[in-house]
Amino acid sequence: MERQKHGFDYENKIKEKYNLFERAYTDMWDLNDINDKKWVIKTFKKGSELPLSDIFINSKRDEDFYLQIGIWEDSKKNITKEILIYVDIQKWKKHFEYHSYDVLKHWIKYEVNNSKEYDKVWSSEIKEWKKKWGKDRIVQPRFKRDHKKQKRIQSAVSNKNLERFLESVKK
Repeated sequence: MERQKHGFDYENKIKEKYNLFERAYTDMWDLNDINDKKWVIKTFKKGSELPLSDIFINSKRDEDFYLQIGIWEDSKKNITKEILIYVDIQKWKKHFEYHSYDVLKHWIKYEVNNSKEYDKVWSSEIKEWKKKWGKDRIVQPRFKRDHKKQKRIQSAVSNKNLERFLESVKK
């Protein structure tokens, strides 16, 4: 949770700035406004990739929403650029079209293990999944695993594709 503290701090700042309401921690959306419009809040270091969270959640988003981004430099508290766009869900969904989500979810949940002995298998498996996903796509999967409990698939947009991505999903 400590790694995510700056994200929660930024989310609280946005909540206060726009008079928004919190949702459950595990909810698909971060915040709501008074008109029940949904918000997703992201923050990242300048020059790095835009983290978009869980790939399965992103594939299931089902309504237009506000995407608020805070980009920081030097210190996570030093937000130097903010971007707010209203996302067209149909345009968003195009970035998450994939024919094998069920297989992918089963693999990460039931077939992947956290042992060190599995490391080489993990490396070759994620290469195959990335190839199946498509290396030329703007949104890419980020496979996360450690030797404790973590096994998940995030999604992200590289910094070089950030502007193109934002333009492609804007309403």
